[in-house]
Amino acid sequence: MKLRTIAEVIVAEPDQILGLLGTAAKQVFAKGKRNLPRRYTRKTQGEVSYQNTTPKPGQVCQGCKYFDKQPGPTHKCKIVEGDIIEAGWCLLWLAYRHRR
Repeated sequence: MKLRTIAEVIVAEPDQILGLLGTAAKQVFAKGKRNLPRRYTRKTQGEVSYQNTTPKPGQVCQGCKYFDKQPGPTHKCKIVEGDIIEAGWCLLWLAYRHRR
């Protein structure tokens, strides 16, 4: 029996390889895309223990990497659903770092 490289198998028998992959991977390969589906979905406020006030001094939504400032009193978060306020906090808080 001759051993083949993975590349040889993929080229020679793509249907067999696709049979071993999950549905999302099949869709990516079928469309010829290199981008995988989004890795994360937005979490609910309950899942991340969102609060309107912070239990940790210096950690507020306004200073978080995921904070998305909107016009008006409430704002959005890139990873948490619903309205967010500047003074809020959640378990996913991550310091915003300015690019130089």
